[in-house]
Amino acid sequence: MALVGAGRPHSVIYGLSRDGVSDPLNQLTCTGTKPTHQQFDELASTPATRYVRNLLVAAEVLPPRDEYLEALPRSADDLLAQAPDHHRRIVTPFAHWDLLHRVRRANRRRPTRISTQNRTRSTLRRVLELLTWLDDQGTSLDQLTQLDLDR
Repeated sequence: MALVGAGRPHSVIYGLSRDGVSDPLNQLTCTGTKPTHQQFDELASTPATRYVRNLLVAAEVLPPRDEYLEALPRSADDLLAQAPDHHRRIVTPFAHWDLLHRVRRANRRRPTRISTQNRTRSTLRRVLELLTWLDDQGTSLDQLTQLDLDR
């Protein structure tokens, strides 16, 4: 098994014995195929799942990838799923074609930092809060003025 070559075998054995770590391993091994990042993406994002993914990357079973960057679209979709439909129609293109595009472009040559992920999610939350505030004020985005924002 590739995990034997992961280095520090005692750490690997200890990690594999932790609570919940066997769950993602069992789910992945039942497919009978080599694990992929896509398969991990379909599992619940738990500490155990992240640990197993990182272990398989360290063992070179999975290729390395920018996990913070890869998590952003799912995180954006989770936030958008909680928004009313009329907000989602406005914000989804902005989130995917502007916010995420800018992060991808800025991080082509370096890994994304957790602060970038947090800032992007925060920006998206602020946009959704603004739209909710506009609904509460009985106005729409196309009627928004600087005076409204200054209130």
